[in-house]
Parts: sequence; C-alpha cells; structure tokens
Amino acid sequence: MDSTKPSFDHWHHVTISAYGRWLPGDPHGWCERHHRRHVPAVYGEPSPPSLRNERLLEHSKQLLRHDPVTFFPPQRALLSGLLLETLEFLGMQALALSVGGEHCHLLVQIRDPSPKIVVGRIKSWVWKQANLRGFLTAQQRGGDSGRRAHMRNRLKITGICGGQ
Repeated sequence: MDSTKPSFDHWHHVTISAYGRWLPGDPHGWCERHHRRHVPAVYGEPSPPSLRNERLLEHSKQLLRHDPVTFFPPQRALLSGLLLETLEFLGMQALALSVGGEHCHLLVQIRDPSPKIVVGRIKSWVWKQANLRGFLTAQQRGGDSGRRAHMRNRLKITGICGGQ
C-alpha cells in the first residue's frame, strides 16, 4: 500500500432515519430492506413515476402507526451531541456528521467485523439517552396513546477512495 495515501478501510456511511421517513415508493428515493430490489432513485435521482411506486407509498403510509417524526432544531442538536459522545466513548472516529429534519448521516470508521450490529448498538444507546432527556414531543410519541416513535437505521457499507 502506498504510504502517502490515507487508508479509508472500514469507513461506513451510516444513515439513521426518523420514523415514517424514507418510505418504500417515495418519489424522492428509497431503499428496499436488505437492498433486495434495485430502486433507481436510491442515491439521489428521483424515481420515475409509476403506478407500482404510488401504490407502494400509499400502502407504506397506511402501515404507519402514527404521523412521521420530524427532528426539530433542539432535537437535532441533542442527537448530534449524543452521537458524538457515544462515538468518542467507543473510541470510534467520525469524519462527518449531519443531522437534519428527517435523517442523520455519519461517516464513521467501524473496525468490527459486524458493522450492522455496532450501528444498531450505537443507535439504541443514543435513542435511549435522547428519550431519557425528553427528546420526543407528545405529538411525536403519537399523542397521548403512549406509543413511541422509532428511528430506524440503514447501513450502506461504502468503499470510499478504493477502500473495502
């Protein structure tokens, strides 16, 4: 390996989505569970309109137990801090972090042979800590029904700059 080039082995692009976001059939793009089916818009370009996608999106919306969650600015700040705190505690390095209204994106180095499990643990810990600090509003919890919202994660293992 050329010692003048930085190593980008074990770097992963992690996307954490708020509940009800990035639904199958969404014309902005979506990703099927375990990437079983190719979806042309998954990496940035809108899906071509199709009756199948429209029906899939409507079906996905009907399956939601409550309204989709949006992360408001104070929640974004809390999530950012908790994600960085957790990664630091685990001794993991992050090159990029972005927390928006619907998604969190991380570029993080995960040397563990099971990155999906590591991401699940990070997400679970951050979510528990956020909820202990009153992260969700009553509306985001589904009103007074006591249902709680979920974040779900999508892990896309990416070979960056020729890495694995």
